[in-house]
Amino acid sequence: MGLIRKKKSSAGKRKVSKKTNFSVLVGNAHHIGMRECQQDSFCISDLSNEELCKSRGILAVIADGMGGMADGFEAATIVSRSMLQYFNEIESSGKPEHDLLNMVIAANNNVNRFMSSREQGGSTVVAVIILNDNLYWISVGDSRIYLARNGTLSQLNREHIYAADLDEMAAKGEVSWEYAAADPNRAALTSYIGAKELDKIDRNLRPLQLVYGDRVLLVSDGIFNALTDNEIQTTMSQPPQENAVQLMKMTLDKQNPNQDNLTAVVLEYRGAS
Repeated sequence: MGLIRKKKSSAGKRKVSKKTNFSVLVGNAHHIGMRECQQDSFCISDLSNEELCKSRGILAVIADGMGGMADGFEAATIVSRSMLQYFNEIESSGKPEHDLLNMVIAANNNVNRFMSSREQGGSTVVAVIILNDNLYWISVGDSRIYLARNGTLSQLNREHIYAADLDEMAAKGEVSWEYAAADPNRAALTSYIGAKELDKIDRNLRPLQLVYGDRVLLVSDGIFNALTDNEIQTTMSQPPQENAVQLMKMTLDKQNPNQDNLTAVVLEYRGAS
């Protein structure tokens, strides 16, 4: 991966071999938006590796860098690369939920080493593993994981932003709702990769069983800050690659002069082979 300045977008699609014991269709889209450099990074494990798919499943990761331009890109790239390397090379614990946690801890350690000579920076991360008919997920920061099932779109993870803390304080009567809504720091991250201590990690400890046609969507904030959940839902009837590209196009059609980098990865579960 290199610093993207001229290349505006990329997209690709792959499908798990039907020789595995389950089948997943995958689509992705990636765009620099109106920023000077691309600070999003993503990866998808090798779907042509039948043994890897059988034993460990499919890994998908999106990391959204923060901090200075090059540092944000490097932090996000370290996250995606280190998690993919762990998935490919480190012996599995036999429990994907534990593997995901270990991947995030390893990524955090690697980013902290990188940032030790820099002022500040880091990355968000959302990642999933699909193994057989089970979905495992993990997140740090404010990128999102959605599940689309039977025409309904549901966000699976909680965002680690100060707004959640403010709203909790308002619900307890510690501050007014007006104060919570008006706080200028609502969007500030309360947990991210690159923090010395990961105070907040959101993940499922029990696998979510998938059914035929379920779609898992990973997106950076460049998409969900531009599109409503209803707008995102309208793209879900398309094949996964077209789905990802349509999300990118709809976001860019908003013509936001400050449009952030945007990345989408779409995985559709097609049942046992």
